Amino acid sequence: MFNNNLTLKECKRLISLVTNLNVRNRSFVIAMILWFFLGFFGVHRIYINKFFTGILMAFLMVLGLVTKIVLIGYVFCGIVWLWWIYDLFMLLIQTNKPKTFYRA
Repeated sequence: MFNNNLTLKECKRLISLVTNLNVRNRSFVIAMILWFFLGFFGVHRIYINKFFTGILMAFLMVLGLVTKIVLIGYVFCGIVWLWWIYDLFMLLIQTNKPKTFYRA
């Protein structure tokens, strides 16, 4: 039913297509808007295909908001805030290198 006789060139092309899926369609302006409004929840990272760190950022923020009652949440929110500021600079720096913007 399936043809498993792919050449090396076809395999490399297939791998590059899968790894670069939808990366070319990402906009810097949309990433910055998402960073500004939803950045504390890592939505901008998910948008530029950094799923794991985006989910981690969202988890830390929710954990921080839930545990603010016992004051430990401020630590988590502080970590997310520093990460949010770091992402601002990384997004701005990567505008000079449009080919690597999506890999940062």
